[in-house]
Amino acid sequence: MSEAQTLFHQGRGSDAEPLIRKAMDKDDTNGAARMWLGLILEQRGQWQNAIYAYEAAIAPGRVNSLSANDAAMVHNNLGLLYRNKQNRHDDAEAQYLLSNAAAERGGLTGWIHSYKNLARLLEKNGRAREAMPFLDIVADKLKDDALRYYSALLLPYVYQDTADIDEWRKSFKKNLRALAKRGISITNPFMMEGVPQYYLSYHGRNDVKINSEIARLFRRSCQVCAFKAPHTIDYTPVPADKKVRVGFISYYFREHSVSKMTLGLLKGIGLHRDKFHTVLYQFGYKDHITEKLAAHMNKFMHLERGYDLQRTQRLLADEQLDVLVFPEIGMDPHAYSIAFGRYAPIQIAMHGHAQTTGVSTLDYYVSYKGFSEPKAQSHYSEKLLIVDGYTPLTRYYDLVPHQLSPHLYTEQGRNAFKARFRIPSTVTVYACLQTIFKVDPRMDQVALRILEGDGNSVVLFKELPMTDQVAMCVCVCLRERESLCVCARVRVWVRV
Repeated sequence: MSEAQTLFHQGRGSDAEPLIRKAMDKDDTNGAARMWLGLILEQRGQWQNAIYAYEAAIAPGRVNSLSANDAAMVHNNLGLLYRNKQNRHDDAEAQYLLSNAAAERGGLTGWIHSYKNLARLLEKNGRAREAMPFLDIVADKLKDDALRYYSALLLPYVYQDTADIDEWRKSFKKNLRALAKRGISITNPFMMEGVPQYYLSYHGRNDVKINSEIARLFRRSCQVCAFKAPHTIDYTPVPADKKVRVGFISYYFREHSVSKMTLGLLKGIGLHRDKFHTVLYQFGYKDHITEKLAAHMNKFMHLERGYDLQRTQRLLADEQLDVLVFPEIGMDPHAYSIAFGRYAPIQIAMHGHAQTTGVSTLDYYVSYKGFSEPKAQSHYSEKLLIVDGYTPLTRYYDLVPHQLSPHLYTEQGRNAFKARFRIPSTVTVYACLQTIFKVDPRMDQVALRILEGDGNSVVLFKELPMTDQVAMCVCVCLRERESLCVCARVRVWVRV
């Protein structure tokens, strides 16, 4: 087996496989051989066969032959495949717990994988409070304050009612104060799991005070974010005969709603290259929409893996921008971390994430008249600039035409769509097409009133694959309060 393992680590899985199968034939109780076969098959993309191999490795009579490290690995990998390939959440959870137990039995103090994967699974399934202890275990093992910060401020996706929201907000504020009292140090913010306060936005409250508190804690905890570009210290306004240098930065300049809200603006400013020099900064992966956005800019910078905070800070400073625009703040740790620096004399947040940032280095927030209530400024730490209209999405669809799937134009196609959700063709479908974790729990009553008012109807919720269990949580919440006959008329559409 040692020769097979060496070949595997050299990237020669095909050469290792015959040796592993020979070991399996020689000893039917050899669980380790089946584990290595699973690793090879998984690496090859044959995930179904990999599942069979991992399951065989932990079968009675073989599991006891595995070392603690091997047992932890098999259970963890099996959990990942159950979750990611077969959508078997309960089975994945059980495997992660078995992996944790194997690691603890073996005294594997550096083992974190199954704890982290279990926390992610629980979080995505709307079980934030259960996820927190496992995130804390990983934070303790890694001595990672960024993860501790994320765990303490974690929020669920789904709430029973507004009282449940109030209770979670009270807990959130308590945890925030505890973090501030404890004192934490975040040295690599780009590696944070996310921006946990993102979900505050969907509580329907004035969050200017709490987001400002979060920002003050983050600024104290992440000293590396407090960057000031040299040209901003003694800045002189741009002369009339010079171009204004404008940068746009986001992780979401791709197939995403942020691009839909931004493309029209970028095209508009791109028509005035005699007045503006524009730069587009894109974190993460790019796609065909990225190319459409970049086509309207003077310069495109793709900040791929390897761009840590310090390197990104130097890159932004070197451009000597007059204006830096964040189409969204609060959705991912990259833009959020960058926002705490000063890279341009004027820094603007936009409505890609409709929530104040609380960040003192952001000067303005741009929103639309149709999105803003009277005295809206009280909801923002930035100076609020309100543009006429409701949404720039029409400009996006002028540039990127969108069409319904052709079959939805026909009665036969619509009936086939209904059949996917076990909905008879004669039943009326009322669809809530907003991502479900953004739907206020008060909407439950709206859905119920629709079902009561139209006896021949169903309500269809939409969800994304990454949080596909959240819609199920909504159904559970309804089931706990309402009759089964009503809840049977609620469907979930997981959009792939």
